Amino acid sequence: MTPERRDKFIATLDRRQPDMTLITDQVHKARNTAALIRTADAVGIGEIHSVEPKEGYRFAGTTQGSDRWVKPLVQRL
Repeated sequence: MTPERRDKFIATLDRRQPDMTLITDQVHKARNTAALIRTADAVGIGEIHSVEPKEGYRFAGTTQGSDRWVKPLVQRL
């Protein structure tokens, strides 16, 4: 790995925002939740607090790897 590439990785990691959390309330479509996880990863947010809809939903599974970096915390009603 070149020093320039290493510096770019470090600069990207330094821009993450561990003190910011995304909060969602009863998002009905699992695709939208997956999109929120991908977006949170893109801007460096590390946690999502979500209230699951009363009727529930199935996870869409389209986070494309962002779920490795973003921790979803789901509260069921």
